[in-house]
Amino acid sequence: VIPTLNAKSDLMKTLQSVEDQGFADIEVIVVDGVSKDGSQDLIKSHKLISKYVIEKDKGIYDAMNKGLSMATGQFVQFLNAGDVMYGPNCYKAVAEVIRAENPDLVYGKISTVDSEYNELEIVNPRGFQKENLRKYGTGSVNHQAMFIRRECAPKYSEQYKLKGELNWYIEILNRRPDLRTYFLDVPLIKYRLGGMGSQKYWLNVFEWVKVTFRQYGVLQVIQNTPRYINFVRVHVKNRKTK
Repeated sequence: VIPTLNAKSDLMKTLQSVEDQGFADIEVIVVDGVSKDGSQDLIKSHKLISKYVIEKDKGIYDAMNKGLSMATGQFVQFLNAGDVMYGPNCYKAVAEVIRAENPDLVYGKISTVDSEYNELEIVNPRGFQKENLRKYGTGSVNHQAMFIRRECAPKYSEQYKLKGELNWYIEILNRRPDLRTYFLDVPLIKYRLGGMGSQKYWLNVFEWVKVTFRQYGVLQVIQNTPRYINFVRVHVKNRKTK
């Protein structure tokens, strides 16, 4: 599922990356919020796209919910326009794990990259467990490097602008405490730094606090305070050095 808005060149990169996988058993769904940059023509004509919807939405999580409701595959992955797979055999590796291990969720490493997709660092996830989500939020696992069994995927809460993923992760485990997860020890995604979460870091940390308070209460918020402060400090420092 690929939500997009006025990001034609980025969408082309993502579609090419998926096409380069050479993986036949796949359904590509694009949800466009009525782009004005030529994306609509690309979406309507691209041979890889199985389904699409072009209409106004209430934000990225509304768009992802639309895509999820259209999906028919056994597993679902969410990519933003501009996200690319790490290499040409990622889907093959994930499919082999699914066949061999029968998990409900597969997740892997990411490669952080700059705006030109030059690799900066390979990052290991902390792991998709409640304790990690309580403490580290979305730093526990990368959203794009996850493949979840469709029947285990709830809808995203649309009350958030940036931290809907964190709330979604927690809701997955709240509803499926026996969720079978599998860590695939290879990079699956090239993750560009400097996205909306970094640009709007105050809103990002505010929603992190909001999700944590709603899901775990004020004590967990207090325990996490040093992490929130460090999160802001790092982003302030990064902005000053640009």
